[in-house]
Amino acid sequence: MTKTKKKKEREKTSQDIEESVKYVDSSVEPHPDKDIPTREHKKKKTKKKKQREMISQDNEESVNYVDISVEPHPDKDIDNENEDTQDAQPNTDEVMFDYSELQYHDEKNDGNRDCTFHIPSHEWEIIKPEVKLYGRRQLPRRRLQKKWTDVFSKHISIFHPGCVLAFTTHWVKSSRSRKSSAPFIGASAICKGENCSGQFEINIPSEDGERYAHCRVKGHIQHDVFEVNRRNISGQDRFKMAKQIQQTTPAVVFNENLSRACPEEMELGNFSSVPNQGVLRKMVSELLKKEDLHSNMITELQILKENDELMGQPYIREIGLDPLVVLMFSDEQL
Repeated sequence: MTKTKKKKEREKTSQDIEESVKYVDSSVEPHPDKDIPTREHKKKKTKKKKQREMISQDNEESVNYVDISVEPHPDKDIDNENEDTQDAQPNTDEVMFDYSELQYHDEKNDGNRDCTFHIPSHEWEIIKPEVKLYGRRQLPRRRLQKKWTDVFSKHISIFHPGCVLAFTTHWVKSSRSRKSSAPFIGASAICKGENCSGQFEINIPSEDGERYAHCRVKGHIQHDVFEVNRRNISGQDRFKMAKQIQQTTPAVVFNENLSRACPEEMELGNFSSVPNQGVLRKMVSELLKKEDLHSNMITELQILKENDELMGQPYIREIGLDPLVVLMFSDEQL
């Protein structure tokens, strides 16, 4: 009896569940075309919604544009803005200072800004390439000697006297190079002038025969009368000038350099051949430091005292540190 009762209870519960499901299905109204909404139907709805939002935004922007065009600007009418700018003329009452007499626009070389110059044999012996070791691996490379910048700038200043060159790089063709069309030597430089944008590219085609250097100029060459630019004096030129100052004074050497300088270069602010007196004094101090036996003054006095050959005869007798006292006299003075 128990089994039959359980069976009947199960059947009742299943009937109740079916009736409840039917009740729920009947409460929901079916779709006119489809019973259940599919994914495609949902995508179409979202697409239409986005289109409506875009149309509404376009309408709002068009309304704003119309409102702006209708309302005039408080200071100026927008519709007549283009006409006002086209009809605007410069004010002739303003006084403009004429800088034509104070500026140099390289009018002499406008037609032929590029230049070619010959390097004589005595200059070539000073700057000709030599092999040096570079880098951590100490690889051999050919480079021009130190005076090459002075030689190139001296020749280019004949064609562009206002330009004070600062060289950025140079290279020498390797003996094992496969580039047959590449020049033997190449260098590049820029002008130090504030308003000058000149860029110089120098090439020497071959090592053999007469050595002609071709210089190609880019940029705008322009120099002011009030500019003062110089190249650094180095090497033997600096040493010779320092020796000359030792015999005279910095003022005398300055006046001599000024009398020998090129007037056209100085008019355009190129004072490379006329270093100021402060630089001349610096040259002398550098030379004197090289001639010192030691950087410390007391140590140098001790060396002179111990080595009579340096003084020619015994001269420094006693040295005191605190206070500093140096007793000096020769044998003749005794």
